[in-house]
Amino acid sequence: MATKADDNRYSHVKYNQTKYGISALRDALGWGIDIDWDGNGYFDGVNEGDRLLKISIDRGRTNYLRPRGDGFETVRTGIVKLTFDNGDGRYDAWNTSSPLYPNVTYGRDVRIRVRDNSTGTIRNVFYGVISNIEPIGYGADRKVIITVEDGWRYLREYTARVQLTINTFPNDACDAVLDYIGWPARWGRNLDNSSDIISYWWASGSKLAGEEMEDLANSFLSYFFITADGKARYVFRQSVADSVLSLDEDVLLKDISNPQPWLYSRNIVRIKTHPKIAANSGTIWEMQNSDSIIQAGGTFVIWANYSYDGVPVPAKNVLPPEGGVDWTANTDSAGNGTDKTSSVTLTFTDFGDTAKLVFVNNDANAVYIIDPKIRGEAIYEPNNVDITYPTNPVGVVQPREMILDLQWQQDFNVSKDFVDVIGPYMAALHLFPAIKIENRPSLQFLPELFDVITLSVAALGVSSISFRVGGISHESLSTPQAILTTFYLEPFISSSGFWIWDTASDFNDTTVFGW
Repeated sequence: MATKADDNRYSHVKYNQTKYGISALRDALGWGIDIDWDGNGYFDGVNEGDRLLKISIDRGRTNYLRPRGDGFETVRTGIVKLTFDNGDGRYDAWNTSSPLYPNVTYGRDVRIRVRDNSTGTIRNVFYGVISNIEPIGYGADRKVIITVEDGWRYLREYTARVQLTINTFPNDACDAVLDYIGWPARWGRNLDNSSDIISYWWASGSKLAGEEMEDLANSFLSYFFITADGKARYVFRQSVADSVLSLDEDVLLKDISNPQPWLYSRNIVRIKTHPKIAANSGTIWEMQNSDSIIQAGGTFVIWANYSYDGVPVPAKNVLPPEGGVDWTANTDSAGNGTDKTSSVTLTFTDFGDTAKLVFVNNDANAVYIIDPKIRGEAIYEPNNVDITYPTNPVGVVQPREMILDLQWQQDFNVSKDFVDVIGPYMAALHLFPAIKIENRPSLQFLPELFDVITLSVAALGVSSISFRVGGISHESLSTPQAILTTFYLEPFISSSGFWIWDTASDFNDTTVFGW
């Protein structure tokens, strides 16, 4: 978002900085909380952080797999709870004396940044929109809790419909979904270019935009999330990033949690692939035995859903219905009266898996539309394919299965290579530690979701192991100066093994994975 004043003031609330005993007070953090109260697309430089009493921030995911192992855990909608001093009624929507009146409402953009006052470094922490304003208390002790949610909320409120495209890159598909729902330009987007190709892709309008984005990312073992500065972010699996941070026991709190080894271990991995092919041109929609009447000068609108063998499908090379061939108009519902096809005009719009037909009767008499139909090449799934590790899972002792239903993975060979790598990896035991840091802002606010960090914890037998940051939580303790940060870490194997193929013989072409 453009700003009217980039050099915002930051709040300076002091706190006792050590966990044990008394120590000198210092200004550790400066919170910059900008709210576009008037909704004009600009921040005006007023820092609400001066009134901040309490803050909690949650982004990403805290678990790696869904409880039943049926796919990766969903990235949750990022959420912030801001507690402000409201003694003067500044945040009371009913208070006509408030300098914010009448703009205290939901849906306003919020940008949250933090400054490490020891170094002057400013970090983005969160960007979203207000979803709730909850006044609490009375009189001079009044407070308010303002809830802010990131762009995931927007993605999970609107369905997406995009026309069928052929040989599409996942990042281009993400762009198309964002365009359809009107993703605000001021929020931004950062979508990695991908070499993956989806033979046939479309968005039917039956799923939320957020689901479409997750399906695109998961189908190619990539990532989609909302960044700390509000951007829609697609990370291609081949984007192998360097570690942004190294952490060890000297900077971590002792409260390190680590799930039991079997929680994420899976000795059977099943990947479901969905190959799609084009049928020969034929009828993809037909309305038989219709007696739809259009009065003189009237209009008749039909929404047609394409199908193949009774299954909804998209289609390519769809032909606009031709009068006298694909439909007729007649003064009799059975077609035994006077032919009026030439007196009726049809406007046809193809939406990929649906079409809109608008018939206009220009005749002086009422007419019936007889048996309209649409022809095209249906894109259908002859059968889906399950690929497993091991290839014959029968007899696996104490089976624990991981199922990846890759909605947009249409290449059997790619899925085979996926399972050959994921299978042995998931059958082994891996650490998923949740680590905590306090009073170290240079470390707490540096990593972004799914950044790579390096961890060394002798107590866990971890020595310079790389992990992805799957989830991030920040919570104020005594004041907003005392922040407890939790990183939820997921295994990441760099060039030493996991997603790396070095020769064409390993994966049809030269492919580097960084997932």
